[in-house]
Amino acid sequence: MMRLVAVMVVASFVSVASAVPALNETFDYADNAGLQAAWNGSSSNPTYTLDPAFGNGAGSYHMPSPTANFQGRLAKNLGGDFNGTDAEPLVFSLDMYLCPLGAGSLWNGARHFVELRGYSGDAYGSGSLQNILALGLNNASSDAFSNQWFQGRVWLGSEWVSLDENPLTPGRSAAWHNLKAVIKSSTVDFYVDGVLAETEARANSYGFDTVVLGSDLTANGQQVWVDNVRVEVVPEPATLALLGLGGLALLRRRR
Repeated sequence: MMRLVAVMVVASFVSVASAVPALNETFDYADNAGLQAAWNGSSSNPTYTLDPAFGNGAGSYHMPSPTANFQGRLAKNLGGDFNGTDAEPLVFSLDMYLCPLGAGSLWNGARHFVELRGYSGDAYGSGSLQNILALGLNNASSDAFSNQWFQGRVWLGSEWVSLDENPLTPGRSAAWHNLKAVIKSSTVDFYVDGVLAETEARANSYGFDTVVLGSDLTANGQQVWVDNVRVEVVPEPATLALLGLGGLALLRRRR
């Protein structure tokens, strides 16, 4: 019986410690007004809007192609400064659906992405911009660009890269895809659909405090949908194992 209790207690330690969410956005709002109330628009007339009828769940965030640059996007403060280490990485992830109408050109010219930003004042537009990390589609990269792939960005570091270092990485297709960046002490691991696509060096050690939805740029007529945007601190397996051993030791001392 005590072994069963021990297992349950260890499981509870691991469950509690497995993730500390800073943001879990599922876009399950009744209408666009609800979305606007929850997010701070950087423009009075954002092009990107809620789609309550379509998502990888319920609703999602629709990113059409703006007719001109700087027509609006949305930003949300995380309520503090968040950072990642090797022991407790900061994980930034989202689901993105590529419109089937763009499949023939592999969504050529698309600039649709979500950014994780950091400011010196720990809020959107407050103080100097210190960090940008982005996931999604871009129309260029600092390496050999191909619109077969998704792109990731580490601002002031490698900048935009096509996520193709691992040849087994899934490419662009008309479906829901999960994009993820695991931010550690000196590196960022980029994943596409659970496959480690590329590892890039971190440009600096500053933290992150804001999520920005949409590039605010034209996208060559291409459109996507975004859902399940998450930012969370997730301990590495070794850390979880230590927590589990600590829970067992506590039970042994109490017996």
